[in-house]
Amino acid sequence: IETRNINNSLIPYCVCIYNGTQSHSFYLSDYDSVNSMLTASINHLLNPFYDKHVVYIHNLSHFDGIFLLPVISKLQDKTLKLSVIKRDNNLINIRVKFGKNTINIRDSYLLLPSSLAKLAKSFGVLEKGIFPYNFVSANNLEYIGETPDFKYFENINEAEYNEYKFNFVNNNWSIRSETVKYCIRDCVALHGVLIKFNELIFIEFKLNIHSPL
Repeated sequence: IETRNINNSLIPYCVCIYNGTQSHSFYLSDYDSVNSMLTASINHLLNPFYDKHVVYIHNLSHFDGIFLLPVISKLQDKTLKLSVIKRDNNLINIRVKFGKNTINIRDSYLLLPSSLAKLAKSFGVLEKGIFPYNFVSANNLEYIGETPDFKYFENINEAEYNEYKFNFVNNNWSIRSETVKYCIRDCVALHGVLIKFNELIFIEFKLNIHSPL
């Protein structure tokens, strides 16, 4: 989930999903509310294709879960049931049963308590990109133009900024396309980290980290 700061509150404006081969994005401009966007992203996963799959979200317990859990809870009806395992205020597992199918949503940060940037580097997978978090506002979700100023970026130097800016010499920087690209890149990185981590754990302990709880 990508968020923007509106009056000191973090508000989701983009959700991306990667299943190992395909990516899907949900952007606020295409929906009438944040709730509708989040609901659409959850409904995308409530598909028999994902039966028995584990959905990992990095820092689910203390960030993404704050936005997603209320949405999933409201979807409960006769065909959709929700059960949550918590420990010490951490979301261990959210099991969503829909019809005859089930998905489990887990916090990858509880398995690997480090930033995604550090994990991607340590495991040698696709590393996180860069993005001007501080540029996104309440009124510019469809902005296309000059690359945002260096001051809007964090944790990069001017050389990295200038290299990034060179990709948009025609003033075609798009907040939508760059957000989606950045968000999907995070998903791909996390997928790669978890694949390699599971391989290491299985070799060492003959355990599958994705096993049912």
